Amino acid sequence: MVHRNGVTESEIEKEIFHKYVQPGKDTIWGEKTCSMHGLSKDDDRIANADEIDVVWKKFCEVIGRHIGRDQKGVLVAWNG
Repeated sequence: MVHRNGVTESEIEKEIFHKYVQPGKDTIWGEKTCSMHGLSKDDDRIANADEIDVVWKKFCEVIGRHIGRDQKGVLVAWNG
């Protein structure tokens, strides 16, 4: 597929943003939610994760690298 700017699909740099968020010490962890996602407060992916303000800043940096101020983008998320 060729995009409007003449760049082909294979020339587009793909970047995946995959980060966990440390929700805080006072978070209530529901048993059903933990069993569904396989995560808990003791999981290393959660225990060692950054807080939302840090993750959000990193996310915005990723978006900024790929979408210019005068451009629009589509965000696709799944399995969440």
